Amino acid sequence: MINRLMAALLVFATAAAVTESSNAEPKGEPQYIGVIAARNTTTKEWIQLDRTTPTQETRVIGLGFGGAVAQNVYPGDSASVRLKSDQPLEFVIRVERQDRDPQGLIQFFRLDVVKGRRVLPQFRARMFSGGNSDAAAQHRVAFTADKLGSNFFVFKPTQPLTPGEYSLSATDVADGFNFGIDP
Repeated sequence: MINRLMAALLVFATAAAVTESSNAEPKGEPQYIGVIAARNTTTKEWIQLDRTTPTQETRVIGLGFGGAVAQNVYPGDSASVRLKSDQPLEFVIRVERQDRDPQGLIQFFRLDVVKGRRVLPQFRARMFSGGNSDAAAQHRVAFTADKLGSNFFVFKPTQPLTPGEYSLSATDVADGFNFGIDP
């Protein structure tokens, strides 16, 4: 009788462990809503990204006749977090709820390096054309995203990242989570 009871408890514990592991939250970072971390898909190692608040700059070109430019600027010409171009990566963001489309929640950009600073152009307006181009659209990195656990999205770029500087953020968080890709 005791053996049957022990066997039943063992089967129940195993079933509970399997169920929990299939719905498991990621172990490690990020701990707070809106925070993004990288993870090596082979080693499952968590990688903290540089968290930086960009400054917003606007400048007029040619006394206004050349238009105006607005951009987000991150200090320094490179992030301290360096990853390899052949490193298998995924990114994880903690969210409050998973009922929002991650494509509208996550911003993934490649940054330009200009005069020792990392720059994300936002828009360019021209005086005589009256147009406003979405300069940031040219810097967007396409990605796929899936739910992970009950409070996370995991996302990956659709193409391998080329060497350069990158920034990730949630649409409702001012900070960028930055990293660089080396060859």
